[in-house]
Amino acid sequence: SSGINAEYGGDLFEPLEHVIRSQLIPCLVGRQVSDLEREILALPSGNGGMGIENPVKGSDRAYSNSRKLTEPLVDLILCRNEEEIEMALVEKNAREARNKIAKENEEHHSETLKELLTRITSPKLVRCLEFSGSAV
Repeated sequence: SSGINAEYGGDLFEPLEHVIRSQLIPCLVGRQVSDLEREILALPSGNGGMGIENPVKGSDRAYSNSRKLTEPLVDLILCRNEEEIEMALVEKNAREARNKIAKENEEHHSETLKELLTRITSPKLVRCLEFSGSAV
């Protein structure tokens, strides 16, 4: 598996997640949260969460997305000495990468919501998430 977690041992972002979970989230919601609630809060607001991603769980995806987004720029830098640089092609490739990443992120969050809904025992919370996420 390639990615930042694989390269750095997987626990590089644990201290950040600890601060998010023990200080930031309690300031926002007024109490500590369960593991399930933490996963819900990581969802985007359109899926019923607050968009506070867990940096440990999301770092590989973010690293991969960053590589995909910067690839057209890297290609441009590497081709710098060549006479013909087709800027339209570079812009097209960057736009396609952004669109693909947006679609992949949307699918990821939708699948995560569906999985979380199978673990939630509160019918009221399930209804709220189904309504906000329109995923089911």
